[in-house]
Amino acid sequence: MYINNTLGQAGKLVQIVLEYLIFFARAVREIGLRLEILTDKQFERKLKYEL
Repeated sequence: MYINNTLGQAGKLVQIVLEYLIFFARAVREIGLRLEILTDKQFERKLKYEL
């Protein structure tokens, strides 16, 4: 899966995309696979907090 958000994007669409990424990260972890998410430091911290 490839999702590209440009810097400065905001709003409901970005929030939905972030929720999808968190969902996929949790699902992948539960089935024992590895998922690599390339993101900025701010969302990286949020992902670590959520997981």
